[in-house]
Amino acid sequence: MSEFTSAMRMVNGGRFSTAIQRVDYPIQKGAPNPKHGMYFFVGSVPSACMADGRSRFYATESDAARAAFAAGCDRVQGEDCRWIERS
Repeated sequence: MSEFTSAMRMVNGGRFSTAIQRVDYPIQKGAPNPKHGMYFFVGSVPSACMADGRSRFYATESDAARAAFAAGCDRVQGEDCRWIERS
């Protein structure tokens, strides 16, 4: 178990927030990255938002947030670290 994982378990019982991150690398392995500018989940990823064992990609941050809310989340952390609440 990593030191970070141990610390997270002590602080909040091992729970991670559900956060949205933007893919911000236009070139990957020497070729244009087709996912550049898209959004995906990090932290605790709702299972309904996963495909092939990893987060699905979304065109906008709002699309990702709506998917998380549809999966049962009450709030997610946005790209700029603000909390996005279910309305």
